[in-house]
Amino acid sequence: DRFMELSARFLGQARRLERAFATASSDLDPLTGVHNRQAMLRDLQREQARAQRSGRPCALALLDLDHFKRVNDTHGHAAGDTVLSAAADRFIAGLRAYDTVYRHGGEEFLVCLPDTPVALAVGVIERLLDRLRGTPIVVAPGVALRVTFSAGVAPLAADGGVEDAIERADAALYEAKRAGRERVLAAAPGLDKKGPDGAP
Repeated sequence: DRFMELSARFLGQARRLERAFATASSDLDPLTGVHNRQAMLRDLQREQARAQRSGRPCALALLDLDHFKRVNDTHGHAAGDTVLSAAADRFIAGLRAYDTVYRHGGEEFLVCLPDTPVALAVGVIERLLDRLRGTPIVVAPGVALRVTFSAGVAPLAADGGVEDAIERADAALYEAKRAGRERVLAAAPGLDKKGPDGAP
């Protein structure tokens, strides 16, 4: 388990360093080293245009760490920062070189998966969930936390807006939380933040 933890951290750091040389530092989140929200919107618009030209699918996944407030409240904000950084490392290590992870805000991450239909993307994100929960994150000597996330997946459709795709992924994420957390759901047609029946 310790070897896997170190390996994931090494791969994550190597990917971040590689991208740091190719990307302006203002595009990176200083805590996790993944791309920030500002870079996300620009990159997704470019990816959507590429998908429109090529006709190839692209999927977005919105990931929210489960019960993250409890980590901060119980173990302190330094532990929370460690969890965010380690989670980002594992996400990067579990994805292809041309997939991109963004810090969407707080404990939320957005993953862009080019050339990937939604059904396949769900499996990719489920494997990230297995990777994260499979090895507890050490936040202090003798203290290791089992961390999970809930996620929603939606297509970055060529004929829709980027914000619309993010909202659909967010709606699916909401449903995953409402269904008990620690799961990945694909966006359903007509799904909004209040759910299919209009209930909050």
